[in-house]
Amino acid sequence: MEWRNTEAALEAFGDEVRIRLENEILDRDHVVSGNLFNGIKTRVEITEDNIILWLEIADYFQYLEEGIEPAGTHKNPGWKAYPFIRQWIIDKPVIPEERNGKKPSVDTLAYLITRKHVNEGQEPDYMLRDILEDMEKKYMPILEEAIGEDITEEVNAILINGTLKGFYK
Repeated sequence: MEWRNTEAALEAFGDEVRIRLENEILDRDHVVSGNLFNGIKTRVEITEDNIILWLEIADYFQYLEEGIEPAGTHKNPGWKAYPFIRQWIIDKPVIPEERNGKKPSVDTLAYLITRKHVNEGQEPDYMLRDILEDMEKKYMPILEEAIGEDITEEVNAILINGTLKGFYK
């Protein structure tokens, strides 16, 4: 069976998710190297048993979305995060405030931020969850209609081709 209408509806859904997520990442200032922002992709996969809309995004997005212990879902990486936070400071770049006539070094800043994450974790920032909840209302009727059209087209093709002719006298 062909699922042209369903595939088109899911592709539109995926495109809107991608665009809205990119906008949220920009609005919430989560762009550092651009890998997260530029790496968002969607694709529809149709198999014999499934129709799947895939969202491809950097693995570390889950820590933004769901947070890090004790505030969020994921296990706190502790001091192992230090080199990544240090690199983030360099890539962003984070401009430290001057105190008592001195600016903290990148290493000092990385230490302070890592210590805060170790002690407090990171709160979840439910960008994707909120987008999907909002879009569900809009796209469920569209998807239901697309599936109905695809099934109707398949039934009509069967009837027109005479496949069910033997059932009628």
